[in-house]
Amino acid sequence: EQTLRGMLDGVGGTLRTDAYGAFVSCDFRDMSHLLPSVIGFSPAALGGYTRLLELHQLADLPGRPPEAYRHVMSVVVEDSEQNLQLFSKGDVETVVQSCPQVWDGKELRPMTPTDVSIITQHKSECHSSGFRCVALSYVSLDSGLREVAEGCKERGGRNLFFKRTSTGNLELHGAADWAPSDGVLSLKSAGDDADLGALQEALGGQIFIGMVTMRPRPKSSVAHGIEVLSEAGIRFVYFSDMPEDQTVAFGHQLGLWSDWNCCISLRPLPPPRAIDGSDTPRISMDGGASSSSLQATGEDSSQRPRLPHGISAIRNHIRDADDVPLRVSMFCESDVPAVRQMMGILQEAGELIVCCGSSLNMHNLTLFEAADISVSLQPDLPLRGGGGGGGGKR
Repeated sequence: EQTLRGMLDGVGGTLRTDAYGAFVSCDFRDMSHLLPSVIGFSPAALGGYTRLLELHQLADLPGRPPEAYRHVMSVVVEDSEQNLQLFSKGDVETVVQSCPQVWDGKELRPMTPTDVSIITQHKSECHSSGFRCVALSYVSLDSGLREVAEGCKERGGRNLFFKRTSTGNLELHGAADWAPSDGVLSLKSAGDDADLGALQEALGGQIFIGMVTMRPRPKSSVAHGIEVLSEAGIRFVYFSDMPEDQTVAFGHQLGLWSDWNCCISLRPLPPPRAIDGSDTPRISMDGGASSSSLQATGEDSSQRPRLPHGISAIRNHIRDADDVPLRVSMFCESDVPAVRQMMGILQEAGELIVCCGSSLNMHNLTLFEAADISVSLQPDLPLRGGGGGGGGKR
């Protein structure tokens, strides 16, 4: 329950839209809710559906905080003809595990190992270019799920959270009603075994229908602004909570130096027992392996110095090796406490810190306080859901 509350308080509670009336995603960079309007659907298209349940699958990631879990969100809806349907989006690996069938654009057929290989390869290629992938799936449900939904409604737990174990099984982690502030139910009150079995069966029998790829894009004037700062003797450093490949790709768009040793992760490495050296590091939607902790492949990889990983390692590296961490232009996998500590390390080295950040992110307040000079910026907000005819705000 503590883990679930942390995820809700840290992420879900601030990510709601009128269009969905629910969580957009555990990951705030997921802008897939904008896809329907881009394709051509109007907000009125949602009027034919009634939301009955939300099912969230969280996959365990050793050494990562709850908000970094791989996440799949599924919505059970009733259409205008009273048919039940389930729509899912989220982490590619988790969605693929839930889909015994695939729609290939021509026919519905069983998912084959070749299909999985193609999907995985495409995802890897997207990650290498700094793109994020969101998988989409769907299945038509039996009318018996309506009774399950009614039971969850009576218990006040229409928002169910499942944890996917390493064996692929789903375990109920907790439940809440639409708003996280309504509280988290105990496992006992969230639903009986028959209901949970029906829901897990529905989640495990979906149809894979495709993927959406996306990546953040800075304003066209930002790169020029960073260049002007550099000419004035002000070095720009980018702190990102994204994994290394996406951080470097975005930094490249900013005009930052993006060679192999330009980025250091502020996330401490997990204990050695959590690392299986026999397997190739998995690339997941939320992170993947960082080259600052794994040597790059190639003939000269043995000649490249090992970059530190995490604040403690950075301090040790500066003391025992060199000052490279003080000169890199990007830090990835950064949370607010780690950024503040890294700012402190730079200040201890005699740097004067000017911190720029969004005025809408309350967590930036602690960073503004720690900096020597702070600049609060008003970001442009993407259109989020309902309000057709220019009703959205930017």
